[in-house]
Amino acid sequence: MHLEFYSDGFPPANFASDLGCKAVVQLTEDSSTLHLLLQFMHKRHGYPDLTNVPFDTLLKLSEAAVKYQVYGAIESCKQPLTRSAKGNISDSNSFELLVFTVKHGYTDLANEAAPLTLGRYPVHKAVQQYLNMPDLIVPWVRYHASYESIALWIIVNDQPDFGGLHKGGISNCNAWSSFYSHVKEEFRSNHMQSVLKFEDICRSGERLLNGCSGTQCRNRMNRWIFKVSDKVQDIPEFSKIMKYNDVDA
Repeated sequence: MHLEFYSDGFPPANFASDLGCKAVVQLTEDSSTLHLLLQFMHKRHGYPDLTNVPFDTLLKLSEAAVKYQVYGAIESCKQPLTRSAKGNISDSNSFELLVFTVKHGYTDLANEAAPLTLGRYPVHKAVQQYLNMPDLIVPWVRYHASYESIALWIIVNDQPDFGGLHKGGISNCNAWSSFYSHVKEEFRSNHMQSVLKFEDICRSGERLLNGCSGTQCRNRMNRWIFKVSDKVQDIPEFSKIMKYNDVDA
């Protein structure tokens, strides 16, 4: 009875008896996934706490919830799934989350998932693996390329002349050189993710600018941050790029 009342993916309780069915139906989900899913089908009990559930388990639960149309589980999984991905993301998890959100039309979650894939999943690998999902891979390649162009701009404009000259007409001082070395080192580990964290990277090295005799270097940093932020804000959300792709098609 619980299955009938709390989901739309299972037949009514009298369905099997009316047809005289006695066969045991084998479900494809593993026991831990089904155990969690069934906890969303009890009227007297609250929904389970998903806060510390691992990402892989949450993703399996989310897929099962959609498959069997257990709406309480569907809604309960959305935010924990995203939080889990952000807190303990891997190269494969990031794209699995994006695939899940696109497949089921969760545009808000797709916008949160897309940035997690940047620099973590090689473009050629994504294209090969998801070539059969053009609604996903075409807009993702465009989205990735937009951030790649900003990363390249930062690399090419490695010491932007935005701060004005120091006393005596000097453009660079030792403080800026130390600061830039810090940014470059932080940027090297994952330049795509560093685009998203560019201000944080700069702020973490701002103390190195204390050696500047004036305000030129700090002004230069702030303008650099503003320029990068401006470029990032010009990139549409992933869901909007998907809509553009539908129009182009």
